[in-house]
Amino acid sequence: MKLALSLDQNSSEGHDKYALLLSSLGESDAALKEINKAISLDPFSQETQSNVAWIHFVRRDYAGAIEAGEHFASIDSTNWAALWTLGMSLQKSGHYGRAIAVLRRSEKVSQSPLVLATLGSAYAAAGQTAKARAVLSQLLEIQKHEFVCPYETGILYLELGNKDEALKWIEKGYETRSICMEVIKVDPRVDALRNDLRFQRIQALVMGSLRI
Repeated sequence: MKLALSLDQNSSEGHDKYALLLSSLGESDAALKEINKAISLDPFSQETQSNVAWIHFVRRDYAGAIEAGEHFASIDSTNWAALWTLGMSLQKSGHYGRAIAVLRRSEKVSQSPLVLATLGSAYAAAGQTAKARAVLSQLLEIQKHEFVCPYETGILYLELGNKDEALKWIEKGYETRSICMEVIKVDPRVDALRNDLRFQRIQALVMGSLRI
């Protein structure tokens, strides 16, 4: 990654990908610097726009993530990933009604099981357990014929209060080498598991495979 950037310092995509890697490794200040460079080089990239919000999110700067998500979603209402991160940030800030509304918008645009899982988590966090379990059933049905990141399913189980089932699915994410596992070290959504030795083992395995 560093070699690629050394060959082309004006590559927005290069700075974007490097920012995500640094973020996953816990280098949040450096990640923020890189993503700001990426957005300055290509301010219209939907992916980079959403990643600005994401990096604020994993820094636990939910206000910054909300500001970025709202800004970029207002520029482009089809940017489902910006809406997705905005929804997660609103949920973490306790704005459950707004989070659910935004995530429903994101899921409608994206038709993504990833966003559907997050919508289920928002329902669970808001105490709407029946709706959360309905989403879980839908996800489990989708997984019979389409890939759904096991890590995201695990997060929904966690929001429903089932840590053992959450860990089972998160471990499955590692076993299947799902790319979504790369955020395990920094993702606020799994903070409730960080003191669990089983989670720490999975995280160590994932992080051992990441390199700059």
